[in-house]
Amino acid sequence: MSIPKSLADFISNRVDDVFDEMRSSFLPSKDESKSKILSFGAYSLDKLYEQSARSMGTEPNEKTLSGLTEVASTYLEAAKQRLKAAIMAEVIAEARNKDSGQESADDLKTRLAAAIERAEAEVKRTVDVEAGRAKSVGYTEGIIRSAASLGDEDPTVVWICVHDDKLCDLCKRLHLLPDGLTPRAWKLSQCTHEYGNKDSTRPSMAGLHPHDRCILAYTPKGWGYKPASNDLVFIGGDYDLYDAQQGGG
Repeated sequence: MSIPKSLADFISNRVDDVFDEMRSSFLPSKDESKSKILSFGAYSLDKLYEQSARSMGTEPNEKTLSGLTEVASTYLEAAKQRLKAAIMAEVIAEARNKDSGQESADDLKTRLAAAIERAEAEVKRTVDVEAGRAKSVGYTEGIIRSAASLGDEDPTVVWICVHDDKLCDLCKRLHLLPDGLTPRAWKLSQCTHEYGNKDSTRPSMAGLHPHDRCILAYTPKGWGYKPASNDLVFIGGDYDLYDAQQGGG
């Protein structure tokens, strides 16, 4: 059982429209007149990368941005084709279950509305993931360069948490010491660049989950935190926060 070509083309074109509109907003463009704020409040990929790099005291790298753009474009295209195939399969299955093989106008309208809604959700999910990746790369580049200027080959990093009822258990476990207040120190080499899950044992430079509010911070040698607080203080010498928390200093 197949569906009319006109219906298949219509569905395909509507999914294309949703993805292409978001692609033009999220991916870098030479046209600076284009909006750099997406419909759901997120910045475009190039702005996220630039802001993250500069927040860590370094200038963005065009080659890095080009690579991020290529990866994001590939993921958006793959997500679009996957969603098209899934919607077409559902429409065909529904038509097969109907005696006439035809959908009523109301059924069709409902199905197309649902398809558009799913396309928008899929785009937003993909954008969330790629936005996290862009920020992760920007933060990492900045930290590496800042640390290198201090002769620090494997920088110590922490995440500063927002202590409210929205702070999740995963962030508490990987970003804080057992006291629930002091930032937990990690070496940059221990961190991943992918989102975490409930079984994760290492933090992620991209955040442990979409919309992670914990703030990444580089902690140079000589600096540490007051017990049970976010207060950064100078301790002196070759003090290393990570070594101290591991019992080595």
